Amino acid sequence: MAAIEETLKTAIELHHAGRLIEAERKYRDVVSMQPGHIEATHMMGVIALNFGRPDDAAELIGVALKANPADVSAHCNMAIALRAQGKFDESIAACREALRLKPTLAEAYINLGLTLMEQGRTAEAAEAYHQAIRLQPGEARIYSCMGNALSEAGKVHEAITVHRQAIGIAPNLAGAHLKLGQALLLSGDFSGWAEYDWRWRFEYFQSRSPKFQRPQWGGEDLKGRTVLLHAEQGFGDTIQFVRYAGMVAARGGKVILECPANLCTLLKQLPGIETVIAAGQTLPPFDLQCPFMSLPFAFGTQPESIPNIVPYLRADPQRAKEWAARLPAKGRELRVGLAWAGSVGSVNDRRRSIDPSYFLPLSGVKGVRFVSLQKERRSTQSEPPAELRLIDQTAELGDFADTAALIKNLDLVISADTAVAHLAGAMGKLTCLLLPFAPDWRWQLDRSDTPWYPKMRLFRQPEFGDWDSVFREVTKSLAAASQSRLKAKKPG
Repeated sequence: MAAIEETLKTAIELHHAGRLIEAERKYRDVVSMQPGHIEATHMMGVIALNFGRPDDAAELIGVALKANPADVSAHCNMAIALRAQGKFDESIAACREALRLKPTLAEAYINLGLTLMEQGRTAEAAEAYHQAIRLQPGEARIYSCMGNALSEAGKVHEAITVHRQAIGIAPNLAGAHLKLGQALLLSGDFSGWAEYDWRWRFEYFQSRSPKFQRPQWGGEDLKGRTVLLHAEQGFGDTIQFVRYAGMVAARGGKVILECPANLCTLLKQLPGIETVIAAGQTLPPFDLQCPFMSLPFAFGTQPESIPNIVPYLRADPQRAKEWAARLPAKGRELRVGLAWAGSVGSVNDRRRSIDPSYFLPLSGVKGVRFVSLQKERRSTQSEPPAELRLIDQTAELGDFADTAALIKNLDLVISADTAVAHLAGAMGKLTCLLLPFAPDWRWQLDRSDTPWYPKMRLFRQPEFGDWDSVFREVTKSLAAASQSRLKAKKPG
């Protein structure tokens, strides 16, 4: 018994020190000495959560709960695991059971709010956070959560106020600064760039931050120095903000781009660039560095000064010709590209990606040929409706230069909030962007256009999850475009 207690004590100390791999080994040692040890099993589940293994976490915490159903902490952690699995109703039930056992547990209200947010139940989430604040009025992160709920409810100005309250309590709370920045940008207030740059102090971004031993460029004249501009988030983010690269070169220095390998060929065309290097490859010497998404802050970008001349990315003419040969001969019909899902790893993926079944109404529009731009398919989504008669050559897409060549041969792109939409916008292609009720900060609120891409039109959910309304509007717009094309090309 003494050996078990000593091993458990060591495991807990390692856990608190953040040495999770070593802690997990020690917890396993405890379980090997005493199978079914409740605390060790529970803590192994918590570590599984930390390592992004929610299935393992739910199984382990479930074992601990079966042995001790009154463990409030285990119910809270089970709620987190179930939320990560997408089992939102079960997660809410776990939160409510924790609150039944301990009505004054603020953490359970926070978890309840987070899960309600996943379901778009923002008013209920805000009430849960209100209860948590009542119990812990000095806890800044709860105010930050409340601000997120208000933003997603479309109450962005209230959200800004609450985020500022969080910062008033904890001035160095990086997450609150980041969320304030996103709320300001969502409202159209570009003072948010300064707050958004706090992301590098936020845990989520710190774990993904490249460890460059060079200072960050802040917009000053380069005077012949070399600056590395590097991708930090998704493909779409890189495509959107790489527009600044030539402006950096104009400040008098040499510019190196580092980006994912499948963007390299596409981005080599940008003017003023010394070289483009795939992420993970050896970099040449450089004096300064700047993440792409910090460039608007470096340039002091305001809505009226967004560099939005398109196209700033173009398809290679030879590749475009090759892709034209893969498509049916062009006639009077509109060629319309479709994309419905982004990268699975995106924080907002559940909301922005669309099941392709929603695209069915588009099949009723005459004079249109649909072309797939959706390279990656998901087993969790249905197949595109057969009625679309979708031309699908995506298996032959190599990198984004190929995608650009395919888009060059289209008249219009209809896309969820994905890299495809950014690429079409950067190429100056007419684009219909399909947005969830709570959009990403860059798309702002209550507008059907965007200052980032002059030839893009935004179609927004009127309420959480309502893609049907979006597609009714897109179908009308597509029908009008098709009719205009058919009239323009009518013989005689």
